[in-house]
Amino acid sequence: MRRQAAPPSAEVRARIVAARERQAARLEATGLTCNAQLTPRLLRELANATRPAQRRLDAVHDRGHLSARGHGRILRVARTIADLAGSDTVRPEHIDQAASLRLDQHALSAAA
Repeated sequence: MRRQAAPPSAEVRARIVAARERQAARLEATGLTCNAQLTPRLLRELANATRPAQRRLDAVHDRGHLSARGHGRILRVARTIADLAGSDTVRPEHIDQAASLRLDQHALSAAA
């Protein structure tokens, strides 16, 4: 098994700072500063998930692998992953990455 070198701390810090700035700008009108503070309603309104990403999330939910609360948690984490990647939209790969943190591989394969 090969180990992948971790990025330098300064690079990781820069990505985090940029993501937090992106979140703060998007949430400015709400008085909130980060994705963790979003209510379920605001999350749906502001996540900016692409249609394919929403379909992927819905597929995981529809197959019984997620509760409504779990659906929101995955979308919230996917929004943060998208922010870290510098993306204005949540794409299917962000949903997959967020879901992989919560679900086992079997559940993910069934939803794909």
